[in-house]
Amino acid sequence: MIAGIVPKKNEDYDIVEHVHRFAAWTASSAAMRGANHNGTGRGNGLNTARGLAIITTANLRGVLSDPKRWLDGDIDAQHRVWRGAVKSAAKTLCPLANFSDGVAAKLINVYLKAGLVTIKAADDASIGGLHPPIDSELLHELAEVERATHPGRSAFWAQMAEHGWSKFNSDEYEAVILNVRGMLGAERRLWKVEKYWRGY
Repeated sequence: MIAGIVPKKNEDYDIVEHVHRFAAWTASSAAMRGANHNGTGRGNGLNTARGLAIITTANLRGVLSDPKRWLDGDIDAQHRVWRGAVKSAAKTLCPLANFSDGVAAKLINVYLKAGLVTIKAADDASIGGLHPPIDSELLHELAEVERATHPGRSAFWAQMAEHGWSKFNSDEYEAVILNVRGMLGAERRLWKVEKYWRGY
């Protein structure tokens, strides 16, 4: 601690706030590349502080406080609502950034993954329904993995990778999630598809 500086006491700093801050930082870092790309090579303004503000304004923190309330229904319909809330918040808080449905989904998915997908909750059905973060590395790998067994879906993955996750509109994003479910079959834990992600 720097001499003469006393840390502020924060009585509201509980485990939910702790996880919220970590998850928001992680999600903002993951979404920055897509949000800050506009084809000119210049950044458009998403940073971790703005990401935290967007996540907070869109009330995603409430999911960490009471996951069952948010996750026990139709997760895809709820995700659509969250994407709208994130895009609306971003329009006000980060107006120069590119907040497509793909970028909004990356912010949401990484935030909820960091906040909720733990060893303890890994087999919880509602947690298993959370959408995995989608990026080009995963899409390219899925195209390769399914080339011999499911050439139609392999072509879809390749097309989506070429298009770019940060440009996805709502229909494109939801088609990717539908195909993830199709690939996993009876496996309902969507995080399982991340075994094909090589970004780690």
